[in-house]
Amino acid sequence: MTCTADGTATAGQYVNEGCVAATTPGGMQINDCDPSHYFGADPQIDIEKATNGEDADVAPGPTVPVGSPVTWTYVVTNTGNVPLADVAVTDDKLGAITCPTTSLAPTETMTCSADGTAMEGQYANLATVAGTTGHR
Repeated sequence: MTCTADGTATAGQYVNEGCVAATTPGGMQINDCDPSHYFGADPQIDIEKATNGEDADVAPGPTVPVGSPVTWTYVVTNTGNVPLADVAVTDDKLGAITCPTTSLAPTETMTCSADGTAMEGQYANLATVAGTTGHR
């Protein structure tokens, strides 16, 4: 016979054991157990962006004289529990941002950067990061 049970995957290493016990017609007790394992993949990624070293999430951000250099840094961290590949940072104004690697192990961090020149008036740009895992 086949017995089944359903559950919801949890993050990280999971183990459980299924056991069966029976009594033969002669009254003898028999039993067996078999373990089961899975690894609950929980891919996550975080990006923190700074303008000239300042976290500028809220306007107006740092004051930069027109024509002065501006450096944007993008700190990317794998906050999940599985390795990430094809990690790519994009800025909505600057396009693709060059980073030192395209893969991150769990808890690993990298810093990417881009340079520009300050323009007149309020400036805002938005960074995004994406990556893939081998897990589906």
